[in-house]
Amino acid sequence: MINMEHDISKTIIGIRQFKGWSQERLAQEIGVSFSTINSWERGRRKPQPFLERAIMKLAKQCTKLRELSRQCSDNCHKGDA
Repeated sequence: MINMEHDISKTIIGIRQFKGWSQERLAQEIGVSFSTINSWERGRRKPQPFLERAIMKLAKQCTKLRELSRQCSDNCHKGDA
């Protein structure tokens, strides 16, 4: 689960893992370079506030999708009982 209380580097890694994205793909999505994503993930730099908001928006979307997926899965298993 993507925990938005983590530092931003863990949040970025969590988004990429959830979506199956490369650093390059995430960079394209939010309008930065691959090397910027790499620096954030390694904790060398922090995103500017407007970019951090974009990252947090993606993280919230991932969390909502995961919750919906879990609910759908639970509903499917209820029919098995």
